[in-house]
Amino acid sequence: MKFTAIVRIGGKTAEITYENGKLSGSPDAVRRVECLALSLEGTAVGPVPAVTFTKHLESPLSAKIIMEQAFNGQVRFSGNVPRVPRTPKGAVN
Repeated sequence: MKFTAIVRIGGKTAEITYENGKLSGSPDAVRRVECLALSLEGTAVGPVPAVTFTKHLESPLSAKIIMEQAFNGQVRFSGNVPRVPRTPKGAVN
């Protein structure tokens, strides 16, 4: 899966591309996302049934959620952007 996030960092527009578990693009923006992902190791990221607890950037949905958190929701996405899967019947989100 491949998608791109357009963010603002240091007053400038920057891009981060996610492709199959790897981030590329603006070094400062990528570093911010990678640091946040690392700080969230052992913590739940994402909804049931797609929640991750470790290696968050291997999951496209967790990576998207972390990008949004890293930039306070001020992110525009393009490409094959992951969507939140439906919650299974009986599950609590």
